[in-house]
Amino acid sequence: MIFQALYQRERDDARERAVTEALEHFSRCPICRRLACDRCFLLGEDIDLCADCAAFLQESGESVESLLVKNG
Repeated sequence: MIFQALYQRERDDARERAVTEALEHFSRCPICRRLACDRCFLLGEDIDLCADCAAFLQESGESVESLLVKNG
């Protein structure tokens, strides 16, 4: 019983750390609400969104990844 409680707490803590770390590399699209990696998330003049929604809405922007590379 004690082992189960400790395991569950450690599992919950590990999950929380993983989510926090993942959010450093992913962004949530305000249109479709999906998570997009830095390569697929675009920073536009009017709105920041994923590449799929940008293509559908005919919006343009630069990926987060390319901006990170440019800025070192």
